[in-house]
Amino acid sequence: MFEVGQRVVCIKTHSQGIIKEGEIFTISAIKEFECGCVVVDLGIKSDRINGNCGMHGTIYYNGGTHWISTKIIRPIDETFADEVLENILTQIKEEELLEI
Repeated sequence: MFEVGQRVVCIKTHSQGIIKEGEIFTISAIKEFECGCVVVDLGIKSDRINGNCGMHGTIYYNGGTHWISTKIIRPIDETFADEVLENILTQIKEEELLEI
């Protein structure tokens, strides 16, 4: 469901306010744990070294990355913009043909 490079939106403010509802990020990396938890790197840094399982919302990883649970983010659907642009370009081409 999630991919590196994908743009996502926060749908629920993190319990510690690390990210807030409505903020938009690009996924830099993804990790899946044995428990089935999936966390992503959204470019948020942390000074903590250790943390808890993604089931609880956050993983702190040595190296300073603050891993965020996928439970509080959703992919942004940007395909509608491509469709709108395609329709506009089609209309422009049709208008140009009519004027000739």
